[in-house]
Amino acid sequence: VALVDMVNTTISASSDASSECPLRDNVSTHNNGGEFNWNTVEEANVLSSFYYGYMCTQLIGGYAATRLGGRLVYGLGVLIPGLLTFLTPFAAYLGVGYLIACRTVMGVLEGVTCPAWSVMMGLWVPAAEHSTLWTIATSGAIFGNVFTQPIVGYLCSLPLWRGWPLGFYITGLATLVWFCFWYFMAADSPEKSKSISTKELQYIKHNTRVNKIIPPVPWREILTSRAFIAILPAHVACVGIGFGIMSCLPLYLSNVQNFDITANGALSALPWIMSFTTTVAVGFISDWLIDRKYLNTVLTRTST
Repeated sequence: VALVDMVNTTISASSDASSECPLRDNVSTHNNGGEFNWNTVEEANVLSSFYYGYMCTQLIGGYAATRLGGRLVYGLGVLIPGLLTFLTPFAAYLGVGYLIACRTVMGVLEGVTCPAWSVMMGLWVPAAEHSTLWTIATSGAIFGNVFTQPIVGYLCSLPLWRGWPLGFYITGLATLVWFCFWYFMAADSPEKSKSISTKELQYIKHNTRVNKIIPPVPWREILTSRAFIAILPAHVACVGIGFGIMSCLPLYLSNVQNFDITANGALSALPWIMSFTTTVAVGFISDWLIDRKYLNTVLTRTST
C-alpha cells in the first residue's frame, strides 16, 4: 500500500492507462503525486526483490533452527527485517537500486522464519491439536495484513513526512517492541519454558514425537515421493496467488480502479479477512474430524 503512495502513478502507469474505470467525482487522487518517478519495471523489481531473497533461505532456516533453537532464529528473522523496514524510506531516497537491495536482504533474513517456527511447532504442539494450533499460529501473518493495510493506507493520507514513510517507521518500531516480548517469553521447547506448568509439560511430552537424534535427510526419497510431487505445484500456486494479491492488488486498485490511498488500504485487507476466517475455521474442523474418527489424518490433510 505504501508503495502506491510512493510512486508517481501518473508516470508509472501512463503506458497502461485505461478509460474503462474513469476517475469518479468522489474519489481523491492523493496517491497520484508520489515522490518517485519509477516505471513499471522498477516497481516490479522493488516488489519482487523481497521474494527472491525470501526463497533462498528456507532450507537454511530449518537447519539453523534445529541447531541454534527456533526462538533465536525466528526472533532475529523478524527483528532484523523489521529494522530494515524502518530504514526503507532512507533506502528509497538513496535510489531504487538501494531499495531493491534493502528488500532483498529483508527477504533473505525473513526467509528463515517459516522453517524456524515449524521446528518450534513440532516440539510444542500435541498431535491431537496439530491442525488447530498450526492454523492459529499461521493466521497471525494473515491477520497482520488485515490489521496493517487499512492503517498504512490512513497513514499515507496524512501530511506528516508526506505520509508514506510513517507506515515503515511504525511497523519497524512495532517489530522492536515485539522482539522484547518474544525474547523474554518464548522458549525453544516446553522443557526450556519458565512459565509452563508441570501438568502441561507432561501432557505435551506424552503427545508429541520428537527425535532426540536427528537422522540424515532422505533427499532422494523426498524428491521422488508422490506426496511431495503432488503437493509442490499446489503449494506453489497457493503461495503465488497469496503473494500476488499482497503485492499487486493495491497497485490495481490505484492504477486501474482509481481508489484513493485510504480506500485502497481498506479494500486491500478484504481478501485477508476471508483468508483469516477460513484458515482458523479449517484448523478446528480438521482436528474435530480426526478426533471423532470421521476421517483419518491423511484424508483430512488432503481434503482441506
